[in-house]
Amino acid sequence: MGSDPKDDKEDGQYWSHIEGAFHGDTQKFDDMDELGEPKKLELIEVNFYHDDDDIFGMMTVYDNGEEEIELPHKPKKTPSTLKTLQILLDEGEYIKEIKGFAG
Repeated sequence: MGSDPKDDKEDGQYWSHIEGAFHGDTQKFDDMDELGEPKKLELIEVNFYHDDDDIFGMMTVYDNGEEEIELPHKPKKTPSTLKTLQILLDEGEYIKEIKGFAG
């Protein structure tokens, strides 16, 4: 992970672009650091953990042809009342962009 979550590119790796303000606990991540270089890999699910006002984290779920791998990205301490927005992807379907705003 780089030191500034607003960076778009670091060491040849592209990161999601974070626009606008970010908080001291904002973290960027690259799932490929955890997944390595599997022969097959498909994103099959994304879950966002929120309370209607703020997003506290997310979890991505991948299928590598042998098993489903869950990679959570959220703080260890989160409110117990969080809701989950789940996005399930069909085979061959992909996410090109996710945008949101607060206010």
